[in-house]
Amino acid sequence: LDGLGEEARFLWPLNLAMDRSGTVYVGDGYHVLRKVSSKGEVSRVSCKDEMGRDVIFFSGLSSMVTDDKGNLFITDTNKIKKMTPDGLLTRFVGGDANGRKDGQGIEARFIGFQSLGGQWMPGKLAIDKANYLYFADAANHAIRKISPSGSVTTIAGKPEGFYFQEYASSTSMDGSANVASFTDDGIRYEPLTARVDMGTDALGNVYLQGVRKVTPNGDVSTLERGDY
Repeated sequence: LDGLGEEARFLWPLNLAMDRSGTVYVGDGYHVLRKVSSKGEVSRVSCKDEMGRDVIFFSGLSSMVTDDKGNLFITDTNKIKKMTPDGLLTRFVGGDANGRKDGQGIEARFIGFQSLGGQWMPGKLAIDKANYLYFADAANHAIRKISPSGSVTTIAGKPEGFYFQEYASSTSMDGSANVASFTDDGIRYEPLTARVDMGTDALGNVYLQGVRKVTPNGDVSTLERGDY
């Protein structure tokens, strides 16, 4: 239910992002994008695709961040979409098929996977001060970096196979970009554990779940208590 302050109602708010104007975007469940103005007014976000069609529902809205230009980036199944301040929603990176492939724009591949409850559970997004995106490509056991122009590279995480049958044999290991690997309950597909939290610092380091650190050159380490 839209409205002002306590009049508004949410179904299942899972993800938040705030732009420079103070507008807060809310992923209400996995399918509906809403926003909260600086005055507390809640409304459904109005946006259109490249064909001019209204976008009402998303397939798997699991994470979002904003850049310093007011663009909103959204993970939607195995794609990352971009919504401009004027409400134009386009596919930024990611093709239709699941996979693990670096490349430009829609040539790149990620894995969007579903939980046992049928909800889409790709990993989280983070953004640095230079507007580079970082994506915890959970099912690929990899950290992907996306330039402002849409070029996707893998900065850490060696290939561990594809889809769920490889999970049992994958390991968690620190080291350089081509040695490090990622796995724990954060990349399995139970509904409450598949969302991998991440963030960046001013030096361009990426942090996962608050305890794994990935440097700009892809070196991965596990923080000891007292380091964070």
